[in-house]
Amino acid sequence: GRSSVATLARSFLHGRPAFIQHNLSEHLGRAIEGRLAEEVFDWVHVNQIDTYHYVEKYTASPIVLDTHNLHWGYYARRAEHASNPIMSILYGRDARLLKKYETSAFRACAKVLVCSEDERVIIDGLDNTLPVAVVPNGVDCEEHRPGSHDAFDNGAEILFVGDMAYAPNHEGVIEFIQVVLPLVK
Repeated sequence: GRSSVATLARSFLHGRPAFIQHNLSEHLGRAIEGRLAEEVFDWVHVNQIDTYHYVEKYTASPIVLDTHNLHWGYYARRAEHASNPIMSILYGRDARLLKKYETSAFRACAKVLVCSEDERVIIDGLDNTLPVAVVPNGVDCEEHRPGSHDAFDNGAEILFVGDMAYAPNHEGVIEFIQVVLPLVK
């Protein structure tokens, strides 16, 4: 893993959002470039904006960008609520760079997938010609209801699958434990 200071330095050096810079891997980039040079695909699916960098110059196949969040909004909120003025400036910088980067990526892709109608409306406000489709999170519980003899019939269990280093996930789990779980019990 890269240190925050090294990531920030590279971010300023390359003019990239720190969020994008943090997740870059030269090894992975070379592997993806090699694979894309070997074969033309019907579609290239990019999961999250921080992986778009690996294919942004690739034009042989249409790209679908599956963005689970509009990251510039997240960093703008962090800038607004940061108690440390330096962090507020850094988050604000990333918000501005990410908005430009994400919008550019959306324009370059054949399709952009978002998780909510709210996100689609926000993107429409930037450019209403973008090919955006809403693919909501979640599971149709009626269609995927376990049978009475299901192998997963283990009683009441709760599973959260998400990155706990991502502040909204961490905050959401804490709130669930403190506010929702007592009501469920």
